[in-house]
Amino acid sequence: MVSLNGEQSENTGLLRREFGINEQYYDARTSQEKNKEPPQDVVLGTLYYTRFWVMLLFSVIGSLQSMIWITYSNLTKVSLEVYGIGDDWILILVALAAFIYIPVLPVSTWMIDRLGLRWSVLAFTTIQLVGSGVRIFAVDGSTFWWVVLGLSLNAIPGPIWMAGTTRLSNLWFGQKERTAATFFQVCFINSGVALSFIVSMFITNGHRLQMLVIIQTAVCAVALVLVLISFPTKPPTPPTLASALVATHESGAPTKISMWADTWKSLQIPSFLMINIIIGVTQGFLSGWNGALGTSLGPLGYDNDQIAIVGASCSAAGILAGVAILWVTNIKNVLIVLFIGATISFVWFQFVVTRMVYSTYAMVLVSSILGNMFMMATCPLSYELAVEIAYPVSEPVSTGILTLTMNIAALVFLGVGSGKLGFKPEGVTMNWCIIASLGLATFLMFFMKANYKRTKMDETAGTGKISVKRASKICHESLDGHLPQ
Repeated sequence: MVSLNGEQSENTGLLRREFGINEQYYDARTSQEKNKEPPQDVVLGTLYYTRFWVMLLFSVIGSLQSMIWITYSNLTKVSLEVYGIGDDWILILVALAAFIYIPVLPVSTWMIDRLGLRWSVLAFTTIQLVGSGVRIFAVDGSTFWWVVLGLSLNAIPGPIWMAGTTRLSNLWFGQKERTAATFFQVCFINSGVALSFIVSMFITNGHRLQMLVIIQTAVCAVALVLVLISFPTKPPTPPTLASALVATHESGAPTKISMWADTWKSLQIPSFLMINIIIGVTQGFLSGWNGALGTSLGPLGYDNDQIAIVGASCSAAGILAGVAILWVTNIKNVLIVLFIGATISFVWFQFVVTRMVYSTYAMVLVSSILGNMFMMATCPLSYELAVEIAYPVSEPVSTGILTLTMNIAALVFLGVGSGKLGFKPEGVTMNWCIIASLGLATFLMFFMKANYKRTKMDETAGTGKISVKRASKICHESLDGHLPQ
């Protein structure tokens, strides 16, 4: 992104490149080129219908990755019959995604920033296809290692589906659409978990599990072809000034700040650190809780079908709940309300499953649905808020740091849930971890300062024609905090 201390001329050069103004206008190698006048106006605000297709295709592939990730967690009995594995291996398979996410994140962030979304999505979808495909060779306990290899490869694209959502929203959508676009992507990607819970109710033996793996692989192959032929690099013209400044040009650009400089800059912002802790821990714990739902509720006497209904209902409820908060303007206040609702819901859930209050399966279902509904609605809002607070740090970096914390928190949570850290019973402890993290998050949210720098910049720039000089001035004023509050 643009440096806070960058020179006006460098920013103007970046704007010219991002707006599609050819640099040959400024090349003095020939007198003919020297005499050409560069365009003085550029157009902001044009929205292309292609943006919906790009968002849908991106979300479908991410959803498929989520579905593959949680396949075996939802099929504990079938996995035991086919491969001879127990709950410990199930938790390891779930944790693989978080383990691999950590070293892959810097690579995926670099690729999105330097190569752009199209080439990054192509590369990671190819890896996802291979990862899904090699699982076909796993037919019994002696070949179970193919499942481990496949899920390890499937985990590699995880960072792009999580950290790439805000980049896609900023690149393709208008200022008033970005939160809605991020919400759609996050919820659609998470819907893979819900779909996996539903599908698991029909997988009763090894043959059906093998057919599921083949179908997942075939869908990955179709998705890869669609990306190849119909996923553009970026829109013909930028919808907003922030979109115009998206750094998808080659790495040799002189105004390009390194990923590590962006990372260091974001970590110096107190509000970003606070939202990172709040959302990273709560969402990481929730991800681990959903991933280990079978090993959590199973010992409490609930069968696979009951657990599957809980899991699918939780994911679906989160998607529906988010519709009510798509176009919120004060993200911080909405997050506080959502955290309070989630805390109350999970306390109720804990009391119900431990029989501390009158308990029925319906109460387990309702309390878990409410808790997930509130929590899933916080995820896309927090992504956008983190980007706003850290701006002009690039979206893959700010969102990547947030999701990195989420995955570390998920690993800690699964460590507690596995019983390896000495906590018993596992399911009860996992629920208390969720409750404690939500209580802390609610408290911290009251002290976090929200600064919507990117939105203020885009609102000032508006839509229609704008000169490169004025765009550069607005950019400088927004980054220096001189735009009207």
